Amino acid sequence: MDCEAVKEKLIAYIFGELPEPAQREVSEHLKACKSCSAECKSLVSIVNTLRDNWISAPIKKARHRTRTVSYTHLRA
Repeated sequence: MDCEAVKEKLIAYIFGELPEPAQREVSEHLKACKSCSAECKSLVSIVNTLRDNWISAPIKKARHRTRTVSYTHLRA
Protein backbone atom coordinates (compact mmCIF):
# COMPACT_ATOMS: atom_id res chain seq x y z
CA MET A 1 0.00 0.00 0.00
CA ASP A 2 1.40 3.41 -0.91
CA CYS A 3 1.31 6.64 1.11
CA GLU A 4 -1.62 8.14 -0.77
CA ALA A 5 -3.77 5.04 -0.19
CA VAL A 6 -2.80 4.94 3.50
CA LYS A 7 -3.59 8.63 4.04
CA GLU A 8 -7.05 8.11 2.54
CA LYS A 9 -7.69 5.36 5.07
CA LEU A 10 -6.17 6.89 8.23
CA ILE A 11 -9.39 8.08 9.86
CA ALA A 12 -11.07 4.71 9.30
CA TYR A 13 -7.89 3.04 10.60
CA ILE A 14 -7.85 5.17 13.76
CA PHE A 15 -11.48 4.29 14.49
CA GLY A 16 -10.94 0.61 13.67
CA GLU A 17 -13.44 0.72 10.83
CA LEU A 18 -11.30 -0.94 8.16
CA PRO A 19 -11.69 -4.61 7.29
CA GLU A 20 -8.99 -6.68 9.01
CA PRO A 21 -6.77 -7.12 5.93
CA ALA A 22 -6.75 -3.36 5.23
CA GLN A 23 -6.20 -2.59 8.91
CA ARG A 24 -3.13 -4.84 8.87
CA GLU A 25 -1.82 -3.30 5.63
CA VAL A 26 -2.11 0.22 7.00
CA SER A 27 -0.48 -0.86 10.27
CA GLU A 28 2.46 -2.41 8.42
CA HIS A 29 2.87 0.68 6.26
CA LEU A 30 2.85 2.94 9.34
CA LYS A 31 5.64 0.88 10.90
CA ALA A 32 7.82 1.46 7.84
CA CYS A 33 6.88 5.03 6.82
CA LYS A 34 7.83 7.90 9.12
CA SER A 35 5.77 10.45 7.19
CA CYS A 36 2.51 8.50 7.36
CA SER A 37 3.21 7.49 10.95
CA ALA A 38 3.65 11.15 11.92
CA GLU A 39 0.42 12.09 10.16
CA CYS A 40 -1.40 9.26 11.93
CA LYS A 41 -0.06 10.39 15.32
CA SER A 42 -1.19 13.92 14.57
CA LEU A 43 -4.68 12.76 13.66
CA VAL A 44 -4.88 10.57 16.78
CA SER A 45 -3.93 13.60 18.87
CA ILE A 46 -6.67 15.70 17.24
CA VAL A 47 -9.26 12.95 17.68
CA ASN A 48 -8.30 12.52 21.35
CA THR A 49 -8.47 16.26 22.00
CA LEU A 50 -11.90 16.49 20.41
CA ARG A 51 -13.11 13.40 22.26
CA ASP A 52 -11.82 14.71 25.60
CA ASN A 53 -13.46 18.10 25.10
CA TRP A 54 -16.78 16.68 23.90
CA ILE A 55 -16.93 14.25 26.79
CA SER A 56 -15.59 16.45 29.58
CA ALA A 57 -17.42 19.68 28.69
CA PRO A 58 -20.92 18.35 29.49
CA ILE A 59 -19.60 16.70 32.67
CA LYS A 60 -18.05 19.97 33.85
CA LYS A 61 -21.31 21.81 33.15
CA ALA A 62 -23.30 19.18 35.04
CA ARG A 63 -20.94 19.39 38.03
CA HIS A 64 -21.24 23.18 38.06
CA ARG A 65 -25.04 22.98 37.93
CA THR A 66 -25.06 20.39 40.73
CA ARG A 67 -22.88 22.58 42.94
CA THR A 68 -25.02 25.63 42.17
CA VAL A 69 -28.24 23.79 42.99
CA SER A 70 -26.74 22.32 46.19
CA TYR A 71 -25.49 25.73 47.30
CA THR A 72 -28.89 27.27 46.59
CA HIS A 73 -30.63 24.60 48.68
CA LEU A 74 -28.19 25.11 51.56
CA ARG A 75 -28.90 28.82 51.63
CA ALA A 76 -32.70 28.38 51.59
